[in-house]
Amino acid sequence: MSDADLLFAAVRAANDFASIGLDQERLLSVVRQASDGPEASALFLWLCVQGSHAPAATAAVEFVSTTRDPATVADIVDHLIPTALGEDLRRALWTVFIARAEDKRSGYGLRGQALHGALLLAQDNKGLLFRLKGSLADLSLQDDPHFLRHAARILGVVLAHSPESDFREKLVSLVDVDEASDEAAMELGLDALRRGLDSTTSESAGLAFEEGAVWFRKATAASEDRADARLYFKCTEILLSVHRNGFDGNLSVGIPELVEAAFRYSALLGEEENSKPSWLGSQTSERLHWTLLASKLGTLDATLNKKVWMNVARVVEDELLALYRSSRSILMTGKDGGLDLIVRPEISAALYTHRRHLDGLDQWIEENEGMPDLPDAVAMRAAVDRAKEASLLHRPFDAGSVGRELTAILDAGQVPMEARSGIAERLEAAVRDLSADENPIVGKVVEDILSDMVRNPHYSGFANARSLFTAVLIISVYFLLHRHETGLSSDPDAEYLFVRSPKTLPLENAIQRDYFRFLRSSSIRDHVSMEVRDTGAGRADVYFSARGLSTVTEVKRSLVNRDLPGLLNEYGLQTAAYQTTTVSFAFLLVLDLFDRSRGLQPHLEKQISLGSKTPSGQDTAYDVVVMRVQGQRKVPSEMGK
Repeated sequence: MSDADLLFAAVRAANDFASIGLDQERLLSVVRQASDGPEASALFLWLCVQGSHAPAATAAVEFVSTTRDPATVADIVDHLIPTALGEDLRRALWTVFIARAEDKRSGYGLRGQALHGALLLAQDNKGLLFRLKGSLADLSLQDDPHFLRHAARILGVVLAHSPESDFREKLVSLVDVDEASDEAAMELGLDALRRGLDSTTSESAGLAFEEGAVWFRKATAASEDRADARLYFKCTEILLSVHRNGFDGNLSVGIPELVEAAFRYSALLGEEENSKPSWLGSQTSERLHWTLLASKLGTLDATLNKKVWMNVARVVEDELLALYRSSRSILMTGKDGGLDLIVRPEISAALYTHRRHLDGLDQWIEENEGMPDLPDAVAMRAAVDRAKEASLLHRPFDAGSVGRELTAILDAGQVPMEARSGIAERLEAAVRDLSADENPIVGKVVEDILSDMVRNPHYSGFANARSLFTAVLIISVYFLLHRHETGLSSDPDAEYLFVRSPKTLPLENAIQRDYFRFLRSSSIRDHVSMEVRDTGAGRADVYFSARGLSTVTEVKRSLVNRDLPGLLNEYGLQTAAYQTTTVSFAFLLVLDLFDRSRGLQPHLEKQISLGSKTPSGQDTAYDVVVMRVQGQRKVPSEMGK
């Protein structure tokens, strides 16, 4: 009987290694020849089981070093159980897996599967995980793009368990690699969802979930085979609809697409991935949890709008309470988080709007004393009472139209302009949460622009257009005021305005993000988006929309000495180009990096003006509010130095 026959007979019978009677050299010779054969996987797993025998452990390592078949590597990784290996064998196998992954002479398929093997062996071993992270950090964008696709997924999984900005930035760079783009975007979307769940404010959670939706949309656009990305996009789309509009009775519109996306994803599932020990396997259950969340949001939206609940207990327990503690009961995170900060206020607001259902909730609370669910039910009921108090104090009438936060702004346009005097009155009508105790300089800036805007036919002719312009103008002026006044100690995000080294001057996206964060914390937060495509055939930096109308703020930076008319002349036509199917006005925000007055910023009145641009060969004039924020600044105490 040949050495190979002896060895495979022992493998098939699961005999002990000592029974085969092969010395080290003969064993290694057979392993090298058999590492790509039909029984290769069974041989490797048997060698691992026999790993307490030094020759078998050495042969297992040699097997991984010599096999050239990606399918074999994939199979052994799928069946490898790290905890069953001795520590020495585990480290030796990890070393050879990572060496195969880094060997650019091998095919991308084998390298990708070897990298998965390295992840599997490292994921619960701090020392090996640290070494794996070092290898991923050294990943070159010049590597085989098909291997980079495999690496992107591993990067994302490691990022999930070890959130480090370097890995996030590496994934962002991989989005630009065509073959890896959809995988990198998918992992960045999942990362954004995790950050949303960990958020401590509803605003930051909402921004993270919006970022996730953007990445999932990008992953879907990059590949037709991303059923998982489409499923996540539909889930986040429904969640963000609740965040923006509450339970308004319209969520059911998105449910059929969610069902279709879930069906397409389930059709692609083979053997249940969650049964695998790898961190990769946990992603399947996460997708199912998010699908359940979106489905329940849609169901509750329909339930809240029913006149009568036929089964109150089912609604309270399976819908209201499940969503009130959705982080714990649906996503299984074990704690409350950013998701709850978004969903809970909307549940309370909806119950207050549909007060006819409160009797059913009160009855359930009375009948379930001592139940584990009772504290959450009581907290939910108390939140409804707080919503009622807030409504009576701050909103003496119900505003059930599109865009609750912008209702007062839209109503403001119905008031004749001549009936309004002073910035305080205009702000009270347009943005009710802003103080009426106004800086008269700010009032003059706004009033002057509004007076000049009478020339604009859309502003003068449409109440909603006046309201939209007024709202964006006032909030934007407050942004300018905020950046004039607030120092670094109070707001570290202003640091980019005080950078004075020519080599490290900020890019325009610094002020774009700053401005967008400010808008998202304002009363028009539900009507503003960032990086919106297909606007005037381009991508709008900051996009405002309400009641069928839209406008934009184009964001730029300037390194040369330009006054406000000069900025309008340089960037005005690009700003106007986004407005060719809607109102003929827009906004231009410029980060001015020309060093004026040795670090002293100009007066607020010199930082904003209204101008007009008429494209060559056309007769439509576009009004553009030009706003400038000074960079390369010094704090007052440094002036004169």
